[in-house]
Amino acid sequence: MWSDFPEEQWVRMYQVAVDTYVMPEEGSPGGFVNHSCDPSCDIRGLSLFARRDIMEGEEITFDYSENVIWKDWKMECRCGAPNCRRVLLPKTTC
Repeated sequence: MWSDFPEEQWVRMYQVAVDTYVMPEEGSPGGFVNHSCDPSCDIRGLSLFARRDIMEGEEITFDYSENVIWKDWKMECRCGAPNCRRVLLPKTTC
């Protein structure tokens, strides 16, 4: 459970299923994956899959709201994508 980790580590955690969280090691490539409303990847299980060709030097992104189930979760978005939603809400809730 995410609350079992120190709060300062929450920023590095990704929810990938109802009670499954991934926390990349500090400094690992997984810690540099970011959100976009027009993501280059999807998360399936514990893996990232490219949705399209990703150019060299392009940021690896996924849509954070696809996997979050906390009903009160929201996040301001400044991803800059043409379809940016400005505020992210969970796509599904328990």
